[in-house]
Amino acid sequence: MMNASQAIGPLACTKSDLPGVIRLVDGMMRQGTDQSMLTDYPLVYAEQNLQNIRIIKLHGEVVSVVPFIPHDVVIHGCRFKIGIISPTCTATAHQRKGYALRCLKSCSEGMHTAGCDIAILWTGQNNFRFYGRDGYQVVAHQGTTHRGHAGDAGRFVDHGERVEEQTQVGQAHLEQIRAMHERESCGIFRAPDNYRHLFSLPKLKTLLAFRGTTLVAYLVVGSGVNKPGLVEGGGDKASLETLVHYALSQLHKGEHLDGFVYRTAGTLGDLLQEKLPQTRRPIEEHDAIGWTLVRINNAGSFIRKIAPWLAKRNTAPRREFSIAVHETGEIISLRFMHGALDIGADKLDPHLEMSRTELTSLIFGAYPAAPTPQPEPTRGLFPFHFPVPVLDHS
Repeated sequence: MMNASQAIGPLACTKSDLPGVIRLVDGMMRQGTDQSMLTDYPLVYAEQNLQNIRIIKLHGEVVSVVPFIPHDVVIHGCRFKIGIISPTCTATAHQRKGYALRCLKSCSEGMHTAGCDIAILWTGQNNFRFYGRDGYQVVAHQGTTHRGHAGDAGRFVDHGERVEEQTQVGQAHLEQIRAMHERESCGIFRAPDNYRHLFSLPKLKTLLAFRGTTLVAYLVVGSGVNKPGLVEGGGDKASLETLVHYALSQLHKGEHLDGFVYRTAGTLGDLLQEKLPQTRRPIEEHDAIGWTLVRINNAGSFIRKIAPWLAKRNTAPRREFSIAVHETGEIISLRFMHGALDIGADKLDPHLEMSRTELTSLIFGAYPAAPTPQPEPTRGLFPFHFPVPVLDHS
């Protein structure tokens, strides 16, 4: 019989470990489908990200795994780095031995080394307690879904653009899609090479709208368990409306497509809210999404990086306060004056003391089931929202 004391790790995954990792996660999370995590999330399991996959092995077998993948976020005139926690898995026979938590904490250490100021993941309510043991906190609603059926195609006007379907988008069109995406409040900053992987994922097709020979809009439509529905769109609004009309008109009776709308503005989101307002539901209720959990890895660094946004949010002629984080002992002082913000590390009056999770709720908004009032010194500054598009979920 295997003994927990013989477990080795957490370790960084190697190329030779990867087949065992995929067997484990596919066996737990892809049973009954023709999908594999290896191809669903190629960036997570790419060779350059293997050092960010933490595993525990028992007698040479991978029995627990927690990966993360770093991403830059560019939004509201700010830039910072996050780590996305990817599918967490422990073999059934080895659960409740602390393996996954050890891997998760190792990922937190790895994110700190990689300069990821915050970590983020999506999960169901039954997992809140587990992730909370490493300082993750469920945060406010992050958006809505809007459902369209074949009969809803007429709600969206066909403006006459030529439509093409592609399962692997060529490089020239990818460059144009990238430009359209970056004109949105896109959040995740995608490296150019990432587009090649994301726009050739299994169970996804990309609809392209052309006026003459000019590409004017795109719409990603998915049928997989992890990225279903109207996954992402961009470009000219009228042309994007044509693509939504096309996608819905291809449905058979009883089929539907869900579109995702985030807390920040977006062309596809605007269309869905205008045309399908009656189908609005919290995004967290969608089986492919779940609730957003956030861990603040480095509070001072993150607050400094969102300082331009905070300075614009402040409407008081003068405001100052400081925050101490219990777990780290870190103190962050904020002094607002004449439209500027100075961030330091000294204790001010008023001074707020809070836990990592309390600070997370303050900055990103409180979980609706456990609302907490904002402290008076911070009133009007938060919450801070940034979208992580479904296409970038891992």
